[in-house]
Amino acid sequence: MNVLQRGFSELGLEWPESTPVETALPTDTTSVSAKRVIETGSSTLNEATTVAE
Repeated sequence: MNVLQRGFSELGLEWPESTPVETALPTDTTSVSAKRVIETGSSTLNEATTVAE
């Protein structure tokens, strides 16, 4: 068990067994601006959801 898993256990949280929400592999060579890349669980995504509500 690694340190992160142990920390989750001590906090009473379960370690996720599944793969990440989004798994993507490059399929072409088109460049995308970094401004358009949003990570799952990022503060930007959470702020956008809050503003939309």
